[in-house]
Amino acid sequence: MLMMTILKDLECQPRAASTSTLSYFFCQGTDENLNNASAVLRGLIYLLCVQQSSLASHLRARYDHAEAKPFHGANSFYALSQVLESIIQDERLQNAYLMVDALDECITDRDQLLRFIASHTISPRIKWIVSSRNIPEIETFLEIDGSGSEANLVLK
Repeated sequence: MLMMTILKDLECQPRAASTSTLSYFFCQGTDENLNNASAVLRGLIYLLCVQQSSLASHLRARYDHAEAKPFHGANSFYALSQVLESIIQDERLQNAYLMVDALDECITDRDQLLRFIASHTISPRIKWIVSSRNIPEIETFLEIDGSGSEANLVLK
């Protein structure tokens, strides 16, 4: 619910709505279509391309030079991460918020997803907003140690 509130707030910002791109994915551990890293990347890419159709050229370039169904199967995370990386580097993408809810419910290839997120946090144009239960592995990958931006909500 917290991520939904943040998302709605970002959408309602008059200044942010016109200049920002919002892409989000809500992991769900009980659904095999929503609990893996490839699904997260696929969802983020889809919303980015819907909002800025010019970014679809990155998706098309990868699709046109690949075997059948390049975004499904054993190498899907690799193919999708290359597409998202090229989108993130595209200067046409300005002030993007990439949101991933319930990282702890991403079961398959979570380590790869965490590495990808951690390696793409330095761009001033891209802001990652992620949520998760307190899991040391996730905190370690994202280097949550006081050196970056972090917000904790602990319910007791």
